[in-house]
Amino acid sequence: MVSMMVETETDKRIVEVLLEIKKNYGESIFEDKRRMNSILRDMLIGEVRYEQCEGRINVLNYALDKRIHEKLAQNRENPIKTQEFYIKELKINYNDEAAFFVINALSVVIGIKPVSAPNKNVLEENEENNITSSNRLLKNNAFDPQGQSIEVLAKKGDPEAQNELGKKYEKGRGVPLNYAEAVKWYRLAAEQGNANGQNNLGVMYDNGRGVPLNYAEAVKWFRLAAEQGDLDGQRNLGVMYENGRGVPLNYAEAVKWYRLAAEQGNDLAKKDLMRIRVGTK
Repeated sequence: MVSMMVETETDKRIVEVLLEIKKNYGESIFEDKRRMNSILRDMLIGEVRYEQCEGRINVLNYALDKRIHEKLAQNRENPIKTQEFYIKELKINYNDEAAFFVINALSVVIGIKPVSAPNKNVLEENEENNITSSNRLLKNNAFDPQGQSIEVLAKKGDPEAQNELGKKYEKGRGVPLNYAEAVKWYRLAAEQGNANGQNNLGVMYDNGRGVPLNYAEAVKWFRLAAEQGDLDGQRNLGVMYENGRGVPLNYAEAVKWYRLAAEQGNDLAKKDLMRIRVGTK
């Protein structure tokens, strides 16, 4: 397993949003850091937990202040050496994972192939193919500016790409909004054991989007995600137990799952625990 400070799904979404911003506003948007950050946060809100992306955005701000995107673009003839130089520069003030991610994100946005992890001190190497799962998707152009590669990967059976394609249809992002199509792709990912896909499929059943409302089915998928350690699945399963949706009402079970999610940094679960302790809703 790859050890990341922030979930792979979060990194993927940030890169995708950066590409969308570049496409919609042009490269000049990166000269107006305040406006760019406002757009970035607006596009991420409701999809990515704030605490998961804030660290990445802070490092990105520093990189923009130093105009590292321009320096990367100016040294296209020797991108790997240039990328490694700026990874080291960012590591002086930030951790390895954040530095590595930001340089690769900027590389993708300006059209340069991401650099591989120089050693295990930056990120643990993937045991199967010696690259991180985030880089595997970047290497396969999952965030190509035309936005076509995710669909290609999904159709080839990649569960992460299937989950991402489900998100696109659920949000109407780059494709017509279509809950039934979102459910189709979430299910394909979920049935392959993808925890994010399992949680997202549970959300669709819990809200009756693209499928008939079915709390028991929602609980089934939340539980599968939660048992894999997915913090959203854990928190959602806690909600079901606290409210008796799809399962008998059970505050002890709710607290159990809220606590597991909170221990992984889920702020909503932390608030849920505090609310239960004081006996209010």
